[in-house]
Amino acid sequence: MHNNTIDHAAEPARFPCIETEKALSRAQGLLKHLQTSLPEIWMRDQAKDIQHNLEIARESFGEVLQNNREEHARLTELACDPRVI
Repeated sequence: MHNNTIDHAAEPARFPCIETEKALSRAQGLLKHLQTSLPEIWMRDQAKDIQHNLEIARESFGEVLQNNREEHARLTELACDPRVI
């Protein structure tokens, strides 16, 4: 007898923000590797521009995460304030 149900408790937790950061990091790593074998100067220049934009995206995403952490902490503190109740 086969049980086709999935035990979701056995699955590792997925956090979209962590997955996004990993994907940006992987893209930068793959591009960096690719840059070593690009034959044309214009291709290397484009790859450099893409690398720069990925770095800006990672920095901006880091700021968004930091702002979210700060807002979460603020809301948690506010929710725990006995004066709110």
